[in-house]
Amino acid sequence: MTTTTTTTTTTTTTITTKELGRLQRTMNELLQSGKMDEFRLLLDQNSELIQMTREKGIITMVLRFAILNNDDSRIASVFDRLSMKRDYFALMVYNPEPEYCAHLFTRYIDAALLDSKDIRFMIENRLTYLFRYLDGKFLHDSQSVDRDRGGELVESESSLSRYTLQGCEYYIQKIISQIEKDPKNKSQQHVPVLKKIGEKLGEAAAPNYNAIIDGGNVLHSYNGSPNPDDLNAMIQLVRRNECNPLVVIHKSHTDERRNPSYAPRINVILRDVPHIITPIGQNDDLFILLAYLMRIQKEERKNGSRISIITRDTYTDHMDKFKHVEKNVSDDFGKYLANDLVTFVNDGGGNMRVYLQPVISPCVQIVEPYAYIHIEKTQTFRKIQL
Repeated sequence: MTTTTTTTTTTTTTITTKELGRLQRTMNELLQSGKMDEFRLLLDQNSELIQMTREKGIITMVLRFAILNNDDSRIASVFDRLSMKRDYFALMVYNPEPEYCAHLFTRYIDAALLDSKDIRFMIENRLTYLFRYLDGKFLHDSQSVDRDRGGELVESESSLSRYTLQGCEYYIQKIISQIEKDPKNKSQQHVPVLKKIGEKLGEAAAPNYNAIIDGGNVLHSYNGSPNPDDLNAMIQLVRRNECNPLVVIHKSHTDERRNPSYAPRINVILRDVPHIITPIGQNDDLFILLAYLMRIQKEERKNGSRISIITRDTYTDHMDKFKHVEKNVSDDFGKYLANDLVTFVNDGGGNMRVYLQPVISPCVQIVEPYAYIHIEKTQTFRKIQL
């Protein structure tokens, strides 16, 4: 049988997993029924275990008991063993002093692990000033109706903006590292491609691209058969939307010996549009992501512009592989990328539909003295005074 062992300087107490679970259930029942004297007695009877345990459920209930009884010394006794965000939130409600709460929030809570329930908790418990530390995070309020202290609902305001991913260099280097280590890339074919992307960004005579077309994805978007007319139609549609396209396409689609039936037509189309041809044996998705990230590097955080990737691909495998492991930003790459992926409709015969107009980012936005919290699955924000 599995056992959990706790040790003090004088004695050793061994308690089985089953007994630990029974103790935890008893503590919960006493707390739920408000039997504080019995709960205190239970703590005294198991004082050695309580002093040493790392069991999250037990620590949480000891903390809840201490908060309900204004027992600061007992709170201090478990503080170093706290690990649950709900425990730190409970302390913020118990001691609502803004400086103290800000310390707890920034020191102990990982914003990447927050969800809509946490946002709702912050609103309902008047912790809205903490939203300042979530500016630009793709977090949402789950409530679509007004509630007490919930602020007003707005669909759009001139102060709201388009946000872009920060710290792109980290992701760029991570992707380049994967390409460099690929055994199929012994001749380092990616180097001239990266140079060409940089040249596209540095061209003074032409505006920088702001719509990256996944060439292979568009080319095969109707019935799976390559159709150059579809690619051409998408390029023209992007231009009619007053955006500047960059086509990223695999070399196999431009190789006239390998694909004589359609490659010549592709090459004619590419003469009239900025494009990047990715190397044989390399994943063109990686170069699309590099073009995306390198373009974002030239953007400031809030300038109302949008860098879009036109594709039907979801890129979910890349979102996880290249995410940042650092606290508070571990999911930013996936959230921002997902927001910039633009799908399209291909009815066949070159009939394309796509939406490329600049939009407001559905993330937490701080425009002093207000926080704007996006309402999940709507085009609405909750405007809250900080």
